[in-house]
Amino acid sequence: MELPIKEQSTLENIRDILIDYVKVKEENKLLKQQLSGKNDYSKYCSPAGISTAKQVEEFTGLKPSMVRELGYRGVFEEIREGKMVRYKFSSVLAFVQGKPKLKVI
Repeated sequence: MELPIKEQSTLENIRDILIDYVKVKEENKLLKQQLSGKNDYSKYCSPAGISTAKQVEEFTGLKPSMVRELGYRGVFEEIREGKMVRYKFSSVLAFVQGKPKLKVI
C-alpha cells in the first residue's frame, strides 16, 4: 500500500528532522564532556599526568619528531630521567586547546 505523495514527503521530513536531532544531541554530549573536563585521557597519560612521546603522538596527531621538538622548545613540559623523556599531559592539553605556554629562548 502506497501513501499519497504529500504524506510520503511529510514522513521523509520527519525522518530527516529526527536524524538531525540525534546528531545535535551527540554533539551536545561531547561538548558538555569537554567543558566539564570529564574526558577519559587514561590511555594518553599515566595517573600522575605524564605521557610518552608515543602517547602524545596518538593524542595530538603530531609526528614524534615534532613532539620532541616542542618539548625541547618548552611548549610541552619535559621530565627527563637519563635518556628517558616524558611530557606533562597538562601542557599537551593546553597546546591542543590553543593555550600553549611558550618559552622564550
